[in-house]
Amino acid sequence: MATILKNNVTNNHNLRILENTTEVNDVLRTISTRWKMMILYDISLGVNQVNKIKAAFPTASDHMLTQRLRELESEKFIEKHVEGDVVPVQISYSLTTKSRALLQIIKQLQQWGLHWKD
Repeated sequence: MATILKNNVTNNHNLRILENTTEVNDVLRTISTRWKMMILYDISLGVNQVNKIKAAFPTASDHMLTQRLRELESEKFIEKHVEGDVVPVQISYSLTTKSRALLQIIKQLQQWGLHWKD
């Protein structure tokens, strides 16, 4: 989802320069979408069923959580598992190798932040 910026705004100019010089912004944009990292972290802790994920985020709408889960799945951060032989159908999620590697980096970033915190 693109942000609309005025042409003569300094931030717009800065974003254009940054987009042309680094791919880091694309990565940060992907993982910084609201709730994504929190959902991944909760799944890593075993909160992997849809009803448990929804309970973990009571202020988030069902629509938004469903959207984020779909995004994470399409980006290959999580895998969806459907148990159709149970009534009602049980849906759960698990982390992929990609998301486990990302969470290791995020933990290192957290440690860095704690070390350099004033």
